[in-house]
Amino acid sequence: MSDLFKVSGKRVSFPEKDAAWTFHPRPGGWVIAEKNTPEGTERKKIAIFEAKGSLGLSLNGFLYQGKIEPQSKGSVSAASEADLSAQFPGKVRKLLVQVGDSVEEGTPLVLIEAMKMEFSVKAPYAGKVKSILVKENQQLTPGEKLVELSK
Repeated sequence: MSDLFKVSGKRVSFPEKDAAWTFHPRPGGWVIAEKNTPEGTERKKIAIFEAKGSLGLSLNGFLYQGKIEPQSKGSVSAASEADLSAQFPGKVRKLLVQVGDSVEEGTPLVLIEAMKMEFSVKAPYAGKVKSILVKENQQLTPGEKLVELSK
């Protein structure tokens, strides 16, 4: 059995290597991993990374390699406006689009620097850039809206 969810516009499934862990996706490539223990629920916040055409995450010495699932064009069911908000504190490194640009699902919109790493926020669905709500070098707080897209 595997967990299936969407990360940065891509559907991903992670096979279980340690059945005690369950994965709960968050927009922007973050995942909350949970495991019930006698002392209570253990939670870890982890980032998903892309490498050689697949997505992966490392948790307690196990490497979980995600399979990118085929997805029909125009499917917005797993996409949401939350995908266009900052998911963690960071700094806007670069704006990759301008107001009025038409974008396809998965198009990089904003480059964010956090924890000495760069992450791109990608369009969760095809649309047009309605407004850009941040500026380059701006410090971000979690939940802060980055871009508005019209469908």
